[in-house]
Amino acid sequence: MTTTEAAFGEAVNFTMLASSVELSAEFLKPGGSYTVSIPVTNDTDRPITVNLLEIRKSGTYDGSLVTVTPTTSSVPLAAGGSITIEFTVKLPEDATIAKTASKTLTLTFDFEGVSDYSGQ
Repeated sequence: MTTTEAAFGEAVNFTMLASSVELSAEFLKPGGSYTVSIPVTNDTDRPITVNLLEIRKSGTYDGSLVTVTPTTSSVPLAAGGSITIEFTVKLPEDATIAKTASKTLTLTFDFEGVSDYSGQ
């Protein structure tokens, strides 16, 4: 997490550490849907809103063929609270063994936290 300072009453935005998961494409079934869960903890003393900024795909499997859908792109999180943000990962129907064998897909999730200090 990057710390950001602001004057009293201003909203504070900060970038959270990226979360990554590496999937072995050869264990994913063609046309299958999978759930990836990312735990998020607010260790500040203020409520925040967690916003999804970007989902990056990398690795040896063609990430452009994979669909990644978040269950939400913005969620409130109480001070000291924890949540799990889920994503559905879907492989194409034509993801044959030849296309997936020994391939990996890394998904990196970038988030930001926003806290409104007004009235605190």
